[in-house]
Amino acid sequence: MMRYLQKIVYEEDKNQFLQMVTAFQLEYADQSKFMDYFIRSWCAEDKMKVWSRSFKDRQYSHMLTNNYIESWHNQLKTVFLGRVRNKRLDKLVSVLVNDVEYYLNQEFERVVQGNGAMSPFFKQQRLRELEAEEVD
Repeated sequence: MMRYLQKIVYEEDKNQFLQMVTAFQLEYADQSKFMDYFIRSWCAEDKMKVWSRSFKDRQYSHMLTNNYIESWHNQLKTVFLGRVRNKRLDKLVSVLVNDVEYYLNQEFERVVQGNGAMSPFFKQQRLRELEAEEVD
């Protein structure tokens, strides 16, 4: 039953997902108490949007956990607040507006312009391009 539910959760096509939910309900119809709970608690469309990957926007499919938020919060505390305990809202807002916004704008510009260190893959690819140009 758990493996079946896992397949349902990770299904990305909405129509296939709905067919799998219906098939799951038929497959485990003999588990009446669980099915009553499952249908009541998890099969309304607003509930399915919470737990099903098929209702998520594809552009955000790599961010299905709060790890990104935790990582950013750690960066905020470490880099921008210097690990000093902050109890003042005005200081936090000032840091967000002045420091964080400036940093994110600079980072955006860096990425758009392609500045910064090359990854090993792109470095190797660029070397091959230069070698190919020498052959011509």
